[in-house]
Amino acid sequence: MAHDLKLHWTKTKLDTQFVSFAPVLEQEQQHTLSRVFFYLSEYKKNGFPTMEQLADWMCMSPRTLQRRLQDAGYTYRMLLQEIKLKMALEMLETRRCGLSELAETLGFSDQGSFSRSFRKWTGQAPSRYLQAS
Repeated sequence: MAHDLKLHWTKTKLDTQFVSFAPVLEQEQQHTLSRVFFYLSEYKKNGFPTMEQLADWMCMSPRTLQRRLQDAGYTYRMLLQEIKLKMALEMLETRRCGLSELAETLGFSDQGSFSRSFRKWTGQAPSRYLQAS
């Protein structure tokens, strides 16, 4: 997981005029992102938390969390989608369950909405992804 996060962090460039603060800001951003990924990954068993719940667990206000994610080039929704995609790919590759069960596990209302999201994320339908793997 840390390796995946590192790839995301390297894509995010700081746009700041205070170059001397950049290493500190990068470290804080990385810490915030790793905590968010941890909570989203760990709490998927009971459904994904809302941004308000996540902020509460991280001992900050929702607005502070939103600002910190924005500073790192993300939104809560983007990170949640990344976690869902990662989980979907893992579950499809190991063929742990059917598409309707997978959709339910990831919090989609039905298989159709999961399939549309998966196609948007990957450019192909889940069934085609299964055939290719």
